[in-house]
Amino acid sequence: MEQRKSGETASRAEVKAQAAIDAGYFQRAPVLSDSDELGQVQVAVWQEAYPGMVNQDYLDSLTVESSAQLWTELLGPDSPRPAARFIAVAPDGSIAGIAASGASRSDHVVKAEELYDLEVLAEHRGSGVADLLMRSAVGDRPAELWVLERNLRARAFYERHGFAANGDIDGVPDLGIVEIRMVRD
Repeated sequence: MEQRKSGETASRAEVKAQAAIDAGYFQRAPVLSDSDELGQVQVAVWQEAYPGMVNQDYLDSLTVESSAQLWTELLGPDSPRPAARFIAVAPDGSIAGIAASGASRSDHVVKAEELYDLEVLAEHRGSGVADLLMRSAVGDRPAELWVLERNLRARAFYERHGFAANGDIDGVPDLGIVEIRMVRD
């Protein structure tokens, strides 16, 4: 029975990813010239998605300029955080979402691969873009991720992709962040 449930989950995710493609979304690797727009997207996503979950002063202090600078560093030849990075591009050519994955960064590794980041602008949520990005970032491979404990929407999305909380908790108390680890076999 569990195998069937997992297969049904994968099929639903594939249907949603295909719906995004059919609607005109596509994905590609980000390039250095995307840094400014990536900074805009990342700040917008955080400020849209995390009020009430992350310290509001921190959210208010986020700037597009500092985020764009971080993206310039991340996408440069000497990236301080190597990762497989993907962006979803909307039919109008704008960036709709971001995903990144790579080797687990945890001191206590549960799965060798980690989904580092999956962010979609509010106006593109429900379109299948997140499913499209998930497919590229970790596919259906075993992986782990950290998600805000209070981000019920994201947790439900990850559960739909076969992830389950394993009981590990971490966070940044100064920012009001409490994260849980979710894993998929």
